[in-house]
Formats: sequence, C-alpha cells, structure tokens
Amino acid sequence: AIRLFLPTSRPTHGLSAQIREVRLSRLDEALAFERHRNAMGAPVLASMASIPSRREMLYDAVHSLLHQCDEVRVYLNGYPDVPDFLDHPRVRVRRSQDFDDNGDAGKFGWIEENDPPGYRIICDDDLLFPTDAVKRLAGKVLATGNRAMVGLHGILVRQPFTEYYKPQERHVVHFQSALAMTKPVHVLATCIMCAHSSSLPARRSTFMFRN
Repeated sequence: AIRLFLPTSRPTHGLSAQIREVRLSRLDEALAFERHRNAMGAPVLASMASIPSRREMLYDAVHSLLHQCDEVRVYLNGYPDVPDFLDHPRVRVRRSQDFDDNGDAGKFGWIEENDPPGYRIICDDDLLFPTDAVKRLAGKVLATGNRAMVGLHGILVRQPFTEYYKPQERHVVHFQSALAMTKPVHVLATCIMCAHSSSLPARRSTFMFRN
C-alpha cells in the first residue's frame, strides 16, 4: 500500500493528486545493515517465537529486521523443519524439540546468553517492521539513560480491577494508533518492544507458565 500525503495551505473540497510513476529499487541489505550498525553504537539483537501456521509471515518479519539488527533469533515452536529462508549468517534458530515449547515466551529463549551489552528487540513473527523501527525505539530507550523499556503496544489497567481481560477494566494503546507523545503504561506488549540488556534481568525460569 502506498499512502501519499500532500501538504497544502489552501485545502479545497475535491482536491486530488495523481501518482504517475512508482519506482522500486532493490535494498542493498549488507550496506543498509552497516549504516544501521554504525548509527546504533551498540549491538542490537532481535528475538521472536513462531508457530507453523505463521511460516509465510515469518519470512517477512525476519527480513524486515535483518538490515536493522546484528542478529535475529527465531524460536520455532512445533515446526517439523527449519525453513530454508532462515539459513542466513545473522539468523539463529532454536527448536522446541531441542528445548521446550513455552509458547511466545520462547522470545526470551536467549535471555541468559552471554551476549555483549546492547539493545534487545522482542517482537512478533507476523508483523512487518518499518525500516527505522529499531533506530527509533532504541533512541527512546537511550533518551532515558537506557532505563526504560519502550514499545508500540501497551495496556493501562483501571484501578481497582477484578478481571484483567474485561474490556471495561483496561485501556489498550494499540500499535496501529498514532500517539502524539510517549505514554507510560502498566503492561508493555511484546509484539515489538525494545530495552537495553542492562534493564532485562529476567531468566528463563522467570517464565513459569506457557505464553
């Protein structure tokens, strides 16, 4: 989908614009990655969990992140095989057959790795991520002295509450809705979130229940 914004000082009813030509150019993934890595100043590691029904979407999710991250890690839950498109030098794969099937908590399957300090992207396997998603999220984290966790989807819980999933007891700040400013939330969703490794003290044992 192509969305065109045409600023005008004198908008009139029926004003229209026509796209006469669209040019597509192939992204040089290696060059784009080098630019991103130089701009970030710290390693960026992304991780997601996937299920077989999202196999086709997984391709798009991984490849929209590869030029933005030093490594994309994919935890495959219940996959009978490892998809060919994950055969990439900067993609790491774990299979539930070798570890466990802990649902989307598999996103945190690498949390105890001895990785260099840097930014961690936790995300879903069925989204396309904008080309500047990592840079913008990490920039928000950096602005807090790397103390905050920042994401694009969150929940405010009404106080007091009796049932978490009751619509009237919570307000969802949806990732498809634009925000004019940063908004604090009680619960940050892992569809896409960013944190510095120094503020992620969790361990695999933290995730006691599936999903």
